Amino acid sequence: MNELIEIKGELDIHQTILVVDAMTGQDAVNVAGMFNDKIGIDGVILTKLDGTAKGGVVIGIANELNLPVKMIGVGEGIDDLREFVAADFAVGYNGWSVNYVVPSGILFIDAGILLFMIINRKNWQSYMMLEIFMVLCSGVMLILYLFGIVTNPVMLSVAFHVSLILFLGTVIIGGRRARVELKRRFHI
Repeated sequence: MNELIEIKGELDIHQTILVVDAMTGQDAVNVAGMFNDKIGIDGVILTKLDGTAKGGVVIGIANELNLPVKMIGVGEGIDDLREFVAADFAVGYNGWSVNYVVPSGILFIDAGILLFMIINRKNWQSYMMLEIFMVLCSGVMLILYLFGIVTNPVMLSVAFHVSLILFLGTVIIGGRRARVELKRRFHI
């Protein structure tokens, strides 16, 4: 430990990250706390989350030590080192929730809107508010992509464009009735 303190004192270090084996459980929290007290660490990388470790150590490190978990290791290769996303970790999808599940949900709801508009042809304009909401949800996902939380923009782009085309198609095809509905809803 003394050598690490000396090295940190001699070098201009931008970030100090501790790599911890997730299978060690509570000991990982204790080790991270000791390293943080002695040399000050900026974050943690948890490895071996592909095995039997459930990763409860994430909560301990985040709560007790107030340290961010920067990345997680879910395999043996360099490609198995992934950015840590709390929502994905909580549901166990390893990146699927923000990259695939949410955009797929937006597309599913868009398909439902289209189906309801076809079934309810006489009052189809009442679904415009839901269409606007879906465009906004897709817009939020675009913002998450800009911040690096969403890493695969393909599904996100498809969901955004489908929502936008559905809304614009309703306004264009609906003509006067659609514009009247927008004015009624937004008092424009």
